[in-house]
Amino acid sequence: MIENYVRAGYPAIFCVTSEEVRLQKELVELCNNINRQLYVWSITEGLVHVSMEEVKSFPDTENPESFLE
Repeated sequence: MIENYVRAGYPAIFCVTSEEVRLQKELVELCNNINRQLYVWSITEGLVHVSMEEVKSFPDTENPESFLE
């Protein structure tokens, strides 16, 4: 089901899960397969660009209002 939203190009998908690592792994695989970028936000790490090759953090993005403006 989440694959449909990613393929449709939804700009943001909000997920609540107790299996964060599993979800992120599956999303990385999906995005790499369909040539899409994956960005993950958490209150502890802020905005992070995630891919199979690298993980890039963006400084001072723990507060979502700071980068959504």
